[in-house]
Amino acid sequence: MRAWGMWCREASCHLRQGALGWTVPRRSSSACLRVLGPRATVVSDRGALAVIILGIDPGPERSGVCLYDAEDRRVVMAVSEADNHSLLSDIPLKADRVFIEMIHNQGRTTVGQETFETCVWVGRFMQACKPRITIVEKILRSKVKMALCGTMRAKDANIRASLLDRFGPGKEKAIGTKKNPGPLFGVTGHAWQALAVIIAGLGGNP
Repeated sequence: MRAWGMWCREASCHLRQGALGWTVPRRSSSACLRVLGPRATVVSDRGALAVIILGIDPGPERSGVCLYDAEDRRVVMAVSEADNHSLLSDIPLKADRVFIEMIHNQGRTTVGQETFETCVWVGRFMQACKPRITIVEKILRSKVKMALCGTMRAKDANIRASLLDRFGPGKEKAIGTKKNPGPLFGVTGHAWQALAVIIAGLGGNP
């Protein structure tokens, strides 16, 4: 929760209102990298305005979060486990479009309480987007698998590999290093699934 809150305060001074809503300016020169906590990495640029898409991999208490610059084809922020309450209050300030993974039946006969709690948070996140963010979509897990891997048998590792191929190809080019970060630098844990939701929402094309 600290990492997400710190990013919101750090980034707020760089946000400005454009025709499509609040956007994150980009720097025309090299990317600026800041690690704001154990699970949050920000790669931000300044310059021309960019359309920012927020992807959420929801959980009962914490969620994977990814902010993606659709024009620059680069992740500008990734949080593996953002506190749901903190995320709820900051969604309207952070994106022009929002894609949220939606839970659906995948052949299981029973589910636990955490599944129902996660469904509640999906609804709360969607409500928090209104009325400012007009494009808010629920993305089924099956759509993520088919858009990125072309098969319902795909696992998390397959989805991650597909993302690396799309932005690389290869881990070295897609993620890069601290000195020379790639477009996916800083994406870890549940943020990979949040990014996958975004790419699926865009039809499989970054």
